[in-house]
Parts: sequence; structure tokens; C-alpha cells
Amino acid sequence: MERILVADDDALVCWSLHQALIREGYEVQLASSGDEALDKVKATNFNLIITDLVMPGLSGIELIRRIKEAFPEIGVGVITGHGSRDVEREVREKGVIFYIEKPFQIEEIKQIVKMILRCAS
Repeated sequence: MERILVADDDALVCWSLHQALIREGYEVQLASSGDEALDKVKATNFNLIITDLVMPGLSGIELIRRIKEAFPEIGVGVITGHGSRDVEREVREKGVIFYIEKPFQIEEIKQIVKMILRCAS
């Protein structure tokens, strides 16, 4: 079973993604900060991480950098309410495989996740 970590300080976003992704058959864990997400990545083998960019403590950009340095095989996607073309370019240069600005459609996330995990297996 594929494991996904959702890191976002917005509880509604976390809950919505958790509900949608577990219905698709994924194991989903949540983190409300970059620091919590990094701790979970170190403790669990995830197939995909979906992170916000602006969170308490460790920023999403720093989280991405650290994950890609230590665990380059883990796919990372971004959902953000603080996006721009420059931010998108920066995170894509760090190896992010998808970038979506909030508000997003749950169906869009589900389709992207399915495609990414299917291609990775």
C-alpha cells in the first residue's frame, strides 16, 4: 500500500485530503508543520509527500530541500496559497513533481496522485 504524507497547517486542507486519499486506498499521515513532517519522513517510508509552503517552523521550501537531500527517491508535490511563477520555478528546481495553488479541486489532486504513484511502481 502506498503511503502519503500531507503537510499543511490548515486543518481543513489536511482533513479533506486525508478523507479523499484514504478512500482511494492510500495510507495517509498528516503533519501540521514542516518540523513534524520531517520527523515523520525520517520515521516512515513514504511514496509521496504533499506539502504546503508556508507553515510554522520549517518552511515547505526548506522541508523539500531536506527531503530531496536525504530521500531523493520520495516524490514531493506542493499545494500552496502563496504561489507565484517564481516560487513554482524555485520548487520545481528542487525536484517537486507537481505544484498546485489553492484553492484546488480534490479530484485534481486524486488524479495527479494516482498518475504519479502508478508511474513510480
